[in-house]
Amino acid sequence: GAPFIAAAEKAGIDPIFIAPARATAHTLEGVAQSSRGYIYAVSRDGVTGAEKESETIGLEDVVANINRFDGPPVLLGFGISEPQHVRDAVTAGAAGAITGSAITKIIGRHVSRETDTEGRPVEGAPGRISDEKALHKELAAYVARMKAATQK
Repeated sequence: GAPFIAAAEKAGIDPIFIAPARATAHTLEGVAQSSRGYIYAVSRDGVTGAEKESETIGLEDVVANINRFDGPPVLLGFGISEPQHVRDAVTAGAAGAITGSAITKIIGRHVSRETDTEGRPVEGAPGRISDEKALHKELAAYVARMKAATQK
């Protein structure tokens, strides 16, 4: 991680490390000592995306070890798409949750693409927001529901 830390610090950003689900205490000690800002705990194995649900298996142990090693706050990510996922993360000890793919899908519903004469999207053509007010309204409502789920 040393090259990553150096590059992040040179760019003026915090190095954020991932705490794998069911990681060993030794691994979490290194993550805690190397991370700044927060630690990204993964909720499950695999790739990120909202098509698979979040899990909190092992999160309590991850948070306990990070706290024992004086690490920054733990945020849970991967598959976080519903308020219940956020509640589960906070209940298991996370300081919060990270939602990416679900927000990307909301944005995607409000993007129109240039099409060819047969109605197929033109490859490489930039998308355009079709209704900025509707996008803002849907995003604001979604974020408000997710934020409300952090309240105990």
